[in-house]
Amino acid sequence: VRLLRVLQERSYEPLGAVKAVKTNVRIIAATHRNLREMVQDGEFREDLFYRINVIEMEMPPLRERKEDIPFLVDSFIRRFNLSMNRNVSGISQTALRLLSAYSWPGNIRQLENVIERSMVFCKGALIEPADLPAELTEGMPLPDESAPTTGAISDAVQQSERQAIHAALEKTGGNRRQAAQLLGIHPTTFYRKLKSLGIVLEMPDGRRKASAKKTARKTKLQ
Repeated sequence: VRLLRVLQERSYEPLGAVKAVKTNVRIIAATHRNLREMVQDGEFREDLFYRINVIEMEMPPLRERKEDIPFLVDSFIRRFNLSMNRNVSGISQTALRLLSAYSWPGNIRQLENVIERSMVFCKGALIEPADLPAELTEGMPLPDESAPTTGAISDAVQQSERQAIHAALEKTGGNRRQAAQLLGIHPTTFYRKLKSLGIVLEMPDGRRKASAKKTARKTKLQ
């Protein structure tokens, strides 16, 4: 009730005070829960919800914006270098591809935890695959070690995404919806990735899937 009064009237009474104190604050609240459903189920106060839900912004999960991973990793490494008194200069391209291929159910907090753990075990100047937790490699193929270790970070991310998508499609027999579920991303995001990465699915006889559909339409018209 006191919080609602602060939000509504922008004033509060400090402990032991006899007069209300005006305040001018901005509140930023974040959650991974669906508050609208919680309000309907009686698990969250409706009046509080409408007082804090003035401007709503939806942040996509990390698995749907993997292009951010290299920049987040760099930020975490710099921070932990200071707090842990380390001098880790970065992460190897192979390890970065593994991070980009993972689905990250715990989002940024999990990535932060992984980098902190990896820096504890890191013995050299770069974080290597051996420094990463086992769950990042279980069930996923290791990236091609012969892949170039230089070039733009975005190229490394795209390469890791291609490898992850091809591996998922192979496991699901080419079923795109099941492959998206295996990778932990929405089917729409998966289809968009196929298009942006230039991945073309082929039929068992070697024809492209799109071409097969086009041929089928022509047959019906005839």
